[in-house]
Amino acid sequence: MDKFYKKLNAKINIDVFKKIINSGVEFKSPFDDKNSVLNSYSYSDESKKQNNCGVQFYYLQKCDYENGKKDRMSEIYIKSMMRNNKKQNLLKEHKMLQDNYDKFSIELNELNFNINVEKHIDAISHLQEQLGDVYRVRITKLLAGTCIPWHKDETPSEHSRLIIPIITDENCISGFKDAEDLIYTNLTSDGSVYWTNGKKDHAVFNVSTNDRYAVVLTTPK
Repeated sequence: MDKFYKKLNAKINIDVFKKIINSGVEFKSPFDDKNSVLNSYSYSDESKKQNNCGVQFYYLQKCDYENGKKDRMSEIYIKSMMRNNKKQNLLKEHKMLQDNYDKFSIELNELNFNINVEKHIDAISHLQEQLGDVYRVRITKLLAGTCIPWHKDETPSEHSRLIIPIITDENCISGFKDAEDLIYTNLTSDGSVYWTNGKKDHAVFNVSTNDRYAVVLTTPK
């Protein structure tokens, strides 16, 4: 289990984030954001057919595109996406990535998501008290009856991606797999913080009749 995910020795007051959710903030599909690298996954009708994901985001931190720095892994990831687009004949997506190469390389370095949204300073401070420095903090909403398909994350190995379930139930299932093992589990919404290994294939299946909410963020290891 530890090679896929691990519960950390930290506890979060999830009511802080339930209050944000219940305040009526607007969740949006990250794939519809034309300013984001994630838009390449639904840029054309061809790529939309390949991207069947029911996740939506609400960001508590914004990317510092002006002062942010590219890193080697971000550039490697962009180039890999461009190669895959060419192989799949997704030429519009390839050009979109090519035209925005520098900007998207900054975006893929998650430590550049360090501009705190002013009205959520208290929530960020609470996370920092428990976890230290936090970056790219967002609340994710997985719509009822949808999934986040099998994928690997772009987070480099020197950083950690953490997940804090906020509203979930036993019908929200997280899956992890590699060549040797396949594991399904329910990550409970009791304030627990989970490290997940983004280098392994993972997915989330929400077969509940309720939307599932979680805080997702990155920390330096």
